[in-house]
Amino acid sequence: MTHIVHQRVVRFGAFEADLRTQELRKHGLRIKLPRQSFQVLEMLLDRPGELVSREELQKALWPADTFVDFENGLNNAVKRIRGALGDSADSPRFVETLPRLGYRFISTIDPQSKSSPSESAQISQIEPQSGSNGGTHGDRPPGLRDTAGEPGTNGNSSDSLSSFASKTHRNSSSRLLRKIGLIAFAALALGGIAFTLWRAGRSSALPTLTIVPLTSYPGLEVGPTFSPDGTKVAFAWTGGEERDDNFDLYVKVIGTETPVQLTHTPSLGLYPSWSPDGRFIAFARLTLGDNRDDAGLFLIPAVGGPERKLTDLVIGHYIYQGAITWSPDGKFLLYAGPSENERTRSHVSLLNVETLETKRLPDPSENCQFITFPVLSPDGRTLAEACQLSFGLSSIYVTPFPNGKSRLLIQNKGDLGGLTWSKDGRCLIYALNGELWRIAASGGTPERLWFAQDAQGPVISPTGNRLAYMRSVFFSDLWSLPIDREIRTTGSPTRFVAANVEQKNPQFSPDGTRVAFESVRSGSTEIWTSDAEGKNLQQLTNFRGPLTGTPRWSPDGKQIAFDSRASGRPEVYVIGADGGSPRMLPTTPDGGSVPYWSHDGRWIYFVGGSTSNSQLYKVRPEGGKPVQLTRTGGFISMESPDGKRLFYTSVGERVTIWSVSVDGEDEHRVAGIPDLGWPAFTITSQGILYYDTLEANPTLHLYDFATGQLRNGSRVPGRPTSFNAGITISPDGRSLLFPQISEETSDLILVEGFQ
Repeated sequence: MTHIVHQRVVRFGAFEADLRTQELRKHGLRIKLPRQSFQVLEMLLDRPGELVSREELQKALWPADTFVDFENGLNNAVKRIRGALGDSADSPRFVETLPRLGYRFISTIDPQSKSSPSESAQISQIEPQSGSNGGTHGDRPPGLRDTAGEPGTNGNSSDSLSSFASKTHRNSSSRLLRKIGLIAFAALALGGIAFTLWRAGRSSALPTLTIVPLTSYPGLEVGPTFSPDGTKVAFAWTGGEERDDNFDLYVKVIGTETPVQLTHTPSLGLYPSWSPDGRFIAFARLTLGDNRDDAGLFLIPAVGGPERKLTDLVIGHYIYQGAITWSPDGKFLLYAGPSENERTRSHVSLLNVETLETKRLPDPSENCQFITFPVLSPDGRTLAEACQLSFGLSSIYVTPFPNGKSRLLIQNKGDLGGLTWSKDGRCLIYALNGELWRIAASGGTPERLWFAQDAQGPVISPTGNRLAYMRSVFFSDLWSLPIDREIRTTGSPTRFVAANVEQKNPQFSPDGTRVAFESVRSGSTEIWTSDAEGKNLQQLTNFRGPLTGTPRWSPDGKQIAFDSRASGRPEVYVIGADGGSPRMLPTTPDGGSVPYWSHDGRWIYFVGGSTSNSQLYKVRPEGGKPVQLTRTGGFISMESPDGKRLFYTSVGERVTIWSVSVDGEDEHRVAGIPDLGWPAFTITSQGILYYDTLEANPTLHLYDFATGQLRNGSRVPGRPTSFNAGITISPDGRSLLFPQISEETSDLILVEGFQ
């Protein structure tokens, strides 16, 4: 569409939207908002107080020649707007939903945000929009970024002309000025016509992308892999159930609806890879608990039949990151996982499919804590792999295969969600923080692919021009559950802080009047606070991207300790409870994370060292040399109410609770607490309150300090967020705050015409 914008910056409340650069800011700080969501917001701001129908939005952002799942695309775009604005669909302050009709912007727009009359007459943005993610010129190649208004570009030729004319006026008559203006205007007009013709010629040569749902079943669909001829796709599916531990393998012919189920052994994770000759599908199955013997690498005929186990798959401290890849001749499989004698790191192994012999490949760097997503280039000569340095930090390396020196391609801050080669082997496509990016295998600046949102696990068809990826949406809200001393519920749970984003790791302030938590409501994971009712929210940090979390109050309630990867490694910071500049604390050469204050305020405990040898330390809040407390490993820690001992989780396949004195003596496991999948726990005056986040319907348990016995309480309602250890209880012991999954969907998307 052609859109003439009469305001460059629109201000409302604490926010301002720059329509020229498509940037949203709060109090001057930029908030991450995908371009498609920004364009929806722009249309709402253009007509405040009026209904903008779903049909209008569809025509503007999803033209007739682009085939996408419009309903989900629009719903997700609006959710991101609300998340960025801290808005709620139930009690909107900015964007109101008119069911089945559309949306309306209901806040007041600052009249001072309007531009001057002369400026309003200019066309500040004329942009053909196309595709499911918008924000990209209809004839622009995928990933090419906007340059309007950037340094070195002609983002506003009218401003340049005005500046030139002003200088000329000081040295010429008005008649000469008018001549120069006419000449310049004619030159600009001719240049514009030539540019338009040039772009039209380019657009006719560019492929048309068709973006359609590949699957849209109830439950979760993950891990797509194409058949060699590109006509079929294999994937893992929960079969319509909400449980995320019930995956089986399915095959679907592209263009048909009903898939064929190949396996019948539900698992926590399943990651398939089609053989080069099309006869078999190799897959990795992940299981925990009583069925852990079923974990391993398997081979099954692509048309169905009996499974054949190739090798066991060891599950270590980090959950297996699912990518396996075939060599082009079909003789070998490469996969990532820990070894039997070193479960706190993972490496790439090469498996001979015929002899079942395995060989561990060298890590691309000694700094890698675990390797994920190993993928061979189409010609089999180069191995790409992700080197995970810590949670939220990774690097991508390329290595000549089978032997050669590894080369660092790019370093990333954020969650890496998949890696694959382009069909010609010249580029790598990877998922980072829900977006798809492309980078040349020789190196250079990565470019974002405009059409993907909430993207994970990209794969390329060996033939044809097809790309598929998972569109995964995960939201978790904080809930409040009234309980008594027997840890039984005394009322119904209520939503504490609602937002269509991920929120977790809450902690009550010592006086119970405030809560600190981590949230993605501003577009990146940051530290927020609220009052005890979940209102009066305040954003404390603004790192704008790096993983930041686990906020913990000081005993006097004046400071909050937290961790962040903003420096390129895990670090512990302290910030004032009402905001200010974060201050980094000295930790270890490998950094530190997951802080917790001592009850006297003299120490901050944290986990430091490498992920393969993580230990607990303590450091003074004002700085100084850290003191190591454990020797047998540790992760999440909390001090006992009497300030004498530290309780903490172990590292390994199954998690246990341990204890050590605050002086680093007498390390031992807490007797009476069983092995757990992943406990969410907190310390109360009575004991250790916990539940297992990997249980489908977890039960509250209390390890009583006085008796050394376990007491069972009520079940935690809803679906717990797995691998999330952050729960908190109010100082009066009557309210439990915990994160709960509010939405989790995963469908497969097909992109036709991708090159």
